Amino acid sequence: MLEYSEPVEDQGVVRGQAVFEFRAADALGLERPVCRRDVGEFTVLDAADDVLEGDGVAGVVSRVFRSCRDEWTGTSGHRYGFTPGAPTSGMSEQVSDAVIRHSTDIDYETVEAADGLRKGVLIGEEQGAPNLAIRRFTLAPGGKVPRHTNEIEHEQYVLAGEYVVGVGDEEHTVTAGDSLHIPAGVVHWYRNDGEEEGAFICAVPTGDDEINLVE
Repeated sequence: MLEYSEPVEDQGVVRGQAVFEFRAADALGLERPVCRRDVGEFTVLDAADDVLEGDGVAGVVSRVFRSCRDEWTGTSGHRYGFTPGAPTSGMSEQVSDAVIRHSTDIDYETVEAADGLRKGVLIGEEQGAPNLAIRRFTLAPGGKVPRHTNEIEHEQYVLAGEYVVGVGDEEHTVTAGDSLHIPAGVVHWYRNDGEEEGAFICAVPTGDDEINLVE
């Protein structure tokens, strides 16, 4: 049984419950609200009212719940308005300014947990984007990223090179122009067996992420 015991900061969460249910349903690809609430605990149900379990479900619902809770109670420093009882895209309604960044503005850093991987944040929360962060990664020839999971989903676009991406139980060779969706909580890894540097764009929801290495 999938349950959540996140702390409830104030009664605003009660009003936000409808939005949480619709957002969770949307994130899981379900057609109706999916969560039963009992004093801050949530059980995810499918269309047949059976408990929904599986890889990635916990991470998705936990992230959606925290996002809704923080928006309503202000625990992340924001107070967004939303309308309970109607489907929503999960994006905040915070008004933000346009941002233009040039390639020379981007600082790259080595990702210590990997071998030969560098990351540059193109646009993210620090640059004023409230919902999505776009990062550019490079993977050196012979480089590799160990098996791991993330609490948030990834959408990626391959810019250059040819390298291997492992997702779940399968490995895929990707090249420039290929796109990937890696669901939250799913084990994935990377390996560049070629002689050319690989590069890709990775878009993720803003907010906290928990990364766990998998043996």
